[in-house]
Amino acid sequence: MDEMDIEKYKIIINNKIKNLYHNTVDTSVDEDGDEIDLAQSSFLADMAYAQRDRNNQNIALLSEALEKIKSKSYGYCEECEEEIGRKRLDIFPEARHCIQCAEIMEKNRKAFR
Repeated sequence: MDEMDIEKYKIIINNKIKNLYHNTVDTSVDEDGDEIDLAQSSFLADMAYAQRDRNNQNIALLSEALEKIKSKSYGYCEECEEEIGRKRLDIFPEARHCIQCAEIMEKNRKAFR
C-alpha cells in the first residue's frame, strides 16, 4: 500500500470518527406523559443507548485502524497476515481481517451458537 492510499484511508477513517461523534441520539425521557408515553420514551431511550454503544464500538475499531496506520501494519489481516483487499478497505476501512478469514470466523461463530 503506497502513501497516497494510506492518506486516503486516514481521511476516510477520521471522517467516520467525526460522524460517529456528531451522531448523538437524544436519551431524554418525557416524564410528563401518561403510561404509554413513558413506556415509549423508555423504549426509545434504550434504543438510543444501544446506538451509542454501537457508535463507541465503531469509534474504538476506527481508532485501532489509525494506530495500525501509525505502526505501518494497516491493511494486513490479523489472522493470516495477508494484505486485505482494497475494495474491502474502501467499504470497511476498520477491517481487521481479509474477506477469506472473516468468512471462516463468521462460519465458526455461527457453528458455536
